[in-house]
Amino acid sequence: MLSVASPTLLLRSTVKSGTLMLGARRGLASTAEKFGFDITLEPSTGPSDDEKKLAVICGWMGAEARHLKPYKSFYSDRGYDVLSFAVGPQHVLKPQTSLDFMEAVLDETLNNDPDKVVTHYFSVGGYLMGQQLRLLNDPERQQDKEKYHQLVKAQIYDSPPDVQGIAKGIGKSMAMGKFVATTVEGLVNSYLWAVRDTAGKHHRASSDHFHENHVPAPSLWLYSHSDPVAPPSDIDVVMKKWAAQGYTVEDIVWKDTPHIQHARFDPEGYFGGLEKFLNKHV
Repeated sequence: MLSVASPTLLLRSTVKSGTLMLGARRGLASTAEKFGFDITLEPSTGPSDDEKKLAVICGWMGAEARHLKPYKSFYSDRGYDVLSFAVGPQHVLKPQTSLDFMEAVLDETLNNDPDKVVTHYFSVGGYLMGQQLRLLNDPERQQDKEKYHQLVKAQIYDSPPDVQGIAKGIGKSMAMGKFVATTVEGLVNSYLWAVRDTAGKHHRASSDHFHENHVPAPSLWLYSHSDPVAPPSDIDVVMKKWAAQGYTVEDIVWKDTPHIQHARFDPEGYFGGLEKFLNKHV
């Protein structure tokens, strides 16, 4: 590993093992109305080429458009259309809602007919990715699964907690101080314990599918050694499982940046590392 000045960035070597469619716009509008929060598809502002590229960005819980703007601009300036949305409390509290929502996201992704797809998921968004992977394992969606696997060229995960870190992630998303975060975390943990045999089955199934992800695209993991929401030990378990399947796994690790704030504290290291990864694999 290579360490540099604070905020410290640690690098680990690789482990080997446009155009906005009118139909898509209507679909997104109906999806936003149905689920009660924003989901947007924005055309690229960068140079166009023969290939149509799509970046799918899932923000952390409570993320607004202004929070995601730096990430959306990064992709848009490089020729990607950008499909973006964020995790909502209902996705965790009512797992069927998250399945329905991710089915809509999957349909929008495929129906937009891109040549290449890059996925970039933040924090509890990893749970939504797990839900999408569950959908793709449905025998009735075998063709969609094959198409999705062919389209996705890179997958990026920023500080994804495992199932045991969901409550802490929700508490942190409140951004109202330590007392409120701790209170919310306790309430969510109590809820998750109460529904462990109902909704909890969905949470664990999402985690299982995320651990056993069969999307073969190279992955980049961005996280911090001082993040209690997404501990490096949990992330390392998943990375090793993916590498054991023969997939390319890379990471950028900071020593002391807060949860999902690596780009804010070290934009050069974050976006520079992201660009190198995409240039190598997409």
